[in-house]
Amino acid sequence: MTNHWIDLQHCKTILVEGSNVAENHPMAYKWIRKAQENGAKIIHVDPRFTRTSAGADMYARIRPGTDAAFLNTMINYVLVHKLYDEDYVTTHTNALFLGHAAFEFKEGLFSGFDEEKHKYGTETWGYQLDGSGKPRVAASLNDPHCVFARLRDFVSRYTPKWASASPASRRHRSSRLRKPWPRIGRVPSCMRSA
Repeated sequence: MTNHWIDLQHCKTILVEGSNVAENHPMAYKWIRKAQENGAKIIHVDPRFTRTSAGADMYARIRPGTDAAFLNTMINYVLVHKLYDEDYVTTHTNALFLGHAAFEFKEGLFSGFDEEKHKYGTETWGYQLDGSGKPRVAASLNDPHCVFARLRDFVSRYTPKWASASPASRRHRSSRLRKPWPRIGRVPSCMRSA
């Protein structure tokens, strides 16, 4: 996180995952509680019920080791339902940067995997660069080689139906957690994952 903790007070929704921020980061938690006093919804996702869970508006218990699957399901939901600020995404992130044309994810492996060495070569993991060495930029988020489209394709397999059938989460929990986002019309303003 690059912001100062004080900025947390301006959030509308805060998702805390895999962290007991109330006990491990009391100064951060002070500002999370301030946001909550200002009407923010606090969501805590963790295998353990902690002091952070007790202070949250919503708590979801997930199995240890399922954080990535849970988050990918949430990301997919946000992208499918366009619950993100497109202007922010295109202006302030790398979403429009064009990734290497040979980059791919197939059968559980990213491009560059060497079966003999059991290591990845990362040559295809970068951006397409222009003549001055800067990343080339796509015209829209629909360009199949831009970072945003590749993220959307990657998380597309993590549907709410998949999540309800997997041990990562249960349908009632994941659907309950998605509800605060449409109400505010965009993704949470602040996300912290530890």
